[in-house]
Amino acid sequence: MLQGSRTLGILRGSLSGVKLEEIPQDTIIGDKEAVLTSGLGGQIPAGILIGYSRGVASSKSEIYKVLDVEIAEDLTKLEYVFVVK
Repeated sequence: MLQGSRTLGILRGSLSGVKLEEIPQDTIIGDKEAVLTSGLGGQIPAGILIGYSRGVASSKSEIYKVLDVEIAEDLTKLEYVFVVK
């Protein structure tokens, strides 16, 4: 979820980075806007900081925006990881 607009999206990660997908094209995104967990689904609490928007990674002709997300934490220091597939 984007903190400012409360817009929901789907966070996807890969070796090339993390992206917030399926953001409506008319959503206004602030510079370095915080990306938080939404709490939907009940498995992960709402309001946990994931990172910050780094810019739009999609074109205006696409149905949805895709945002590059800069992770807020140094992932090399994690001791426990939960993977959802």
